[in-house]
Amino acid sequence: MLRRFAWAAACLAVACGGEDEGDGSEPAGADLGAGGGGTPDAAGPALPAGCDALVEPGENDLERLQTALIEVAAGATLGVDDVTVRGAGRDTTILDFSAQNVGANGLLVTSDRVTLEAFTVRETPGDGIRANDVAGIVFRDLAVTWAAESSLSNGAYGLYPVQSRDVLIERCLVVGARDAGIYVGQSERIVVRDSEARGNVAGIEIENSTDAEVVGNLAHDNTGGILVFNLPELPVQDGKRAKVHGNRVEANNRANFGAPGSIVSQVPSGTGILVLAADGNEIHDNTLTGNAGGAVMIVSFIPDLFGEYDDPAFNRFPTGNFVHDNTFDGNGEMPQGLLEALGVPAPFAELLWDGCVEEGVDGQAPEVRNCFRGNTGADFHNLDFCNGFAGRSTDAATVDCSHDALPPIDL
Repeated sequence: MLRRFAWAAACLAVACGGEDEGDGSEPAGADLGAGGGGTPDAAGPALPAGCDALVEPGENDLERLQTALIEVAAGATLGVDDVTVRGAGRDTTILDFSAQNVGANGLLVTSDRVTLEAFTVRETPGDGIRANDVAGIVFRDLAVTWAAESSLSNGAYGLYPVQSRDVLIERCLVVGARDAGIYVGQSERIVVRDSEARGNVAGIEIENSTDAEVVGNLAHDNTGGILVFNLPELPVQDGKRAKVHGNRVEANNRANFGAPGSIVSQVPSGTGILVLAADGNEIHDNTLTGNAGGAVMIVSFIPDLFGEYDDPAFNRFPTGNFVHDNTFDGNGEMPQGLLEALGVPAPFAELLWDGCVEEGVDGQAPEVRNCFRGNTGADFHNLDFCNGFAGRSTDAATVDCSHDALPPIDL
């Protein structure tokens, strides 16, 4: 159960067409007064504009909020479409799950066109906010936090939409996840923008997803800043076309505290941006500073490193990626984890490709090549890992090519 709320008010808005969403600083529909909640009657206040149910601080406020969430429709876990759950700001409306003894996740959404905004979820034993198989989910002005640093007792994911469509995450903060802070998996049409991830294993992760835009975020003090992954043995595969641009990726040097045996536990400390087995991504106009391992790395899913798998449809080789016009400073000073095990010398090149190419495929074919261009002042290293490092090269001219720019995602 939830332990307590430190909050002002929570509003449930169902199918509120034409509502003014405000600018995020003072969420529309939040009533800061004390007292009861629910529909208006002779003893209670009128509902704020855009609200179908209002729960305010007072006696039994926890029970009243739970009742409002359940009675907003038949069934549990927001079983109705077109719902907004709005707090009075993430510093004011705080849902504390530190004494939760039933279930693991904080909030679970299974409905379409749901907006969650302006509150904090903290100390969940599992994921902070999870959305399963939904369309049109919005996470706005939220925070998900765990106070313990680098703890396996923290939840795995902060924001966790999976197998979903039209996902918007904006102006959110996640701190302390033992897997990924902001994670979008097996989904399509995604925007993650103007958010902050710190103190997690992975700051922001796009996994087995297609058509994503990651823009204007700050990823710092994680093990890895921004990850774009394709993994085997998942229901949705062949993720591609992530446009990662305009982000600040700074000092992601936290020791990896991921659960042993998990994929994320293999991410080397000091990772800035890592593309794993994913195709057709564009990494551009980011600023990467102080990441002690690789600033930008494109690597294959190598069983010897990441684990064996049984998935004939999975293509483990990343192709057609374009890394260009990024800015670098002070990266690669101390390779760790897998990079250290590979014998990569310090200082480490800021741009890394493992050099692996699928057998029987022409690695110089235009659509297959991974291209690096316009990354002023950055060193490049092709490890030629799959050939036992025999053809290691630091010649950036061998990867000087380009691909068409990806369009922004318009939700």
